[in-house]
Amino acid sequence: MFKTMIASTVAALSFVPAVASAQADAPNSGAYGVIRAGVGIDADLRLKAADIAAPSTFRRSADGKRGWTGDLGLGYDMGGFRLEATAGLARNGLDRKGTAKAAAFDAGGRLKKLDFMLSGYVDLAPGSSVSPYIGAGVGMARVTSELQRTAGLTGGTRLNDKDWGFSWQAAAGLAVKIGEKSAVELGVKHQRVTGVKLDGQVGAPATNRTFNTNGYRSTSALVGLRFGF
Repeated sequence: MFKTMIASTVAALSFVPAVASAQADAPNSGAYGVIRAGVGIDADLRLKAADIAAPSTFRRSADGKRGWTGDLGLGYDMGGFRLEATAGLARNGLDRKGTAKAAAFDAGGRLKKLDFMLSGYVDLAPGSSVSPYIGAGVGMARVTSELQRTAGLTGGTRLNDKDWGFSWQAAAGLAVKIGEKSAVELGVKHQRVTGVKLDGQVGAPATNRTFNTNGYRSTSALVGLRFGF
């Protein structure tokens, strides 16, 4: 699904110059602010084979439960194409059932993310009361891991660290116009963060280990408000 979303976004962005030119005088063009909040449907930290080698007790994927997420930013609407800069936060508690299936283990903690993104959006029906949109963006994100999976005398594994990585995202949704320069959004977003390295401890007595992860990924459902200046 996400590959299809990304391919569709890239195809749509290829028409940005034509769309922007055709809609340059659209009444809803100009600077705007945006605030979004919603549910982090899924979030997980993917680990490499070396990360879960004994005596580590982590599984290949540290899955998060549903959590919360939000964005705050500024953008510029060129009439059909929008350029937007945002700062975002997300937090998901560890899914204990998915991560600690063995009764001997006690697992807990959370995953957190702070990001700064620059994104482009194509409005497929600019000026209409209801306009679908698709978009994509890149930026930087800091992933914070506060995870542990322990078991008695084995000590288990603790991963309490944070690191910055390259982030990209793809989004799609609907915008419902509620004013001349304002709209309510209903959308979904898929985001990934790569290049994340986290330090932790494994075994008993605890020894240090660097986890060269396969990155963080999340899927969110968001409600937002755009308001023109």
